[in-house]
Amino acid sequence: MERTYKITIRMYRLLLEFQLGRCWGCRRATGKARRLSVDHNHRTGEVRMLLCNTCNNIVGHFRDDPEGLIRLGLALIDPPSRRAWLGEGRVRPGWASQESELLDLLED
Repeated sequence: MERTYKITIRMYRLLLEFQLGRCWGCRRATGKARRLSVDHNHRTGEVRMLLCNTCNNIVGHFRDDPEGLIRLGLALIDPPSRRAWLGEGRVRPGWASQESELLDLLED
């Protein structure tokens, strides 16, 4: 852990305590069956959070793209099918191109 992520076991435990002993993503996994993964920015090396294997794979699949993850989250709240089938005519949240536009939609 120290060699790969440049954090000590103490730092890992402090982060785990800050996250209330759970995966930052799903909040279900506790790391008791399988240690939580250290999520980090592959470009800068910055450690961001501890994730279960499933959440870590999701972040990896999206290649650290916050817009894609926000788009999925918004779709769970307001599915595109509602507008497509009911013709509500609102702006399609997941189709905004700027990250700030996506975050603004969370406030609606």
